[in-house]
Amino acid sequence: MRTATALFALALLVVNPSNVQVQAHGIVTNIVVKGGQSFKSPLIGEGGDTGPFYVVSDNSPTNDPSSDDVLCGRVASKASSTPKIEAGSTLSYNWLAGYSNEDGFWPHDVGPMYFYMAKCSTKDCAKETTPGGGDFFKVQQYGFSSGSTWKQAELHEGKPVEFTIPSSLAPGTYIIRHEVINLALTHEMFPSCQRFEITGSGTTELSGESAKFPGAYSVTDKGLAVGGAPVYAIKSNSGYTFPGPAVIGIGSGVTGAKEDDSSSADESSTTASGTTSDDATPTEVPVAVGNVAGGSDVTTTTDSSADTVPAANNSSLGDCAQQWTDCNAKYMEAQAASVNSATTKRAAYTCQTDYTSCVAATMKTAKRMHRVRRSSSFFDSH
Repeated sequence: MRTATALFALALLVVNPSNVQVQAHGIVTNIVVKGGQSFKSPLIGEGGDTGPFYVVSDNSPTNDPSSDDVLCGRVASKASSTPKIEAGSTLSYNWLAGYSNEDGFWPHDVGPMYFYMAKCSTKDCAKETTPGGGDFFKVQQYGFSSGSTWKQAELHEGKPVEFTIPSSLAPGTYIIRHEVINLALTHEMFPSCQRFEITGSGTTELSGESAKFPGAYSVTDKGLAVGGAPVYAIKSNSGYTFPGPAVIGIGSGVTGAKEDDSSSADESSTTASGTTSDDATPTEVPVAVGNVAGGSDVTTTTDSSADTVPAANNSSLGDCAQQWTDCNAKYMEAQAASVNSATTKRAAYTCQTDYTSCVAATMKTAKRMHRVRRSSSFFDSH
């Protein structure tokens, strides 16, 4: 596991996720079409030409599947243009924090990723970008890529996630809704929308099981309810219940989730979306494995024979979350000031890494205190 996931998972054991609103995560910052165009999103709060992007007001997730924000995020600026892309093209989506050109990395690596498409009834896609208005079809989804590693881990490594527009898709204006769901602490949904005109000679229309946002997910969906410690018991796509509709099968009528990597509308597959396996629950559940900053590797399990997990102080972890929120607010103020001053350089964004360091230090202290308590208990008993 990556360090960020280890920290969030360990924090889960001592903090009620409903009481912690973790701020500042990431957005789609640019899209590159293989062998051709590239599109760069404006920074958060920057304004100007948004291109195909529906730019959000901040990079925080939504935890409420019934919220209007689950469609495209907290949209502040609509798309200002509709670039043309040929059907069959492969798009690479890059995620960063979104506040400066040099800031952060995608901090999460646990959970699925999706690509939905909706064909627009008008050129401006007004209906499709109105909460509950459009009919979205799941064209591609990613679960585990290899072994027990989620495909999302590649975003954490700085790699993009790819999406191929079905080659047989009929021309028209479409909304592509890309979504990353982080399950490390609780369920956090990061939707991102773009508007493109798809060209080509295809004749196939989107069909099959569709979804509306909000409406596609519920907090009781198994694929969301496992957020936190339970998700680490899942080791493969067959053991995970993908929320939302099944992947449509353009031209084949086949729906489902492939075991090895992803499923898409142009591919056949054998495991239906939403399928689970009873043999996916091990007796020992890895909660976190990673190198905590400034410390050694930590492995924590829920096995009954394992040592008690070192408990960090609730207020300490809460302080880390509050510091992140305060840092984010101050950064936004500084960013606004830089926009109003031609000579002021945009400040560096450090809120994300500062939060990670804060949690790492808190957990390191908790682990050290746990060792001291164990030593004391040993000598008291002898």
